[in-house]
Amino acid sequence: MGLTEDELEICDLLKKDAMTQAEEKKVKLAAKSLLERLTAAQPKVLVQEWYRHTQSKLRVQKTVEDVLNAHLPEESYDRLLFKAKCDAVFDLAIDHAIHGRKWAA
Repeated sequence: MGLTEDELEICDLLKKDAMTQAEEKKVKLAAKSLLERLTAAQPKVLVQEWYRHTQSKLRVQKTVEDVLNAHLPEESYDRLLFKAKCDAVFDLAIDHAIHGRKWAA
């Protein structure tokens, strides 16, 4: 698929049933872009122990929503599905952060 293990983990959360090739390409791009924004782009989003502070959690959640809104195919991700996908990715980031795993600072 051309994705790292971490990108693939996010991509799997973003996928939906019966996707076209174009939609799948956009979902892959969304996963890559989101991981890049969370881990490498400035200003830093995933600061140390971000999950313990309300403002930091809100910043991460907003970043997830902004990046996914920019990249997911809006014609096939309605508001409810979009929100569910954002929540799933945010929950993954929180879980990784709490347990000190992977990319979630």
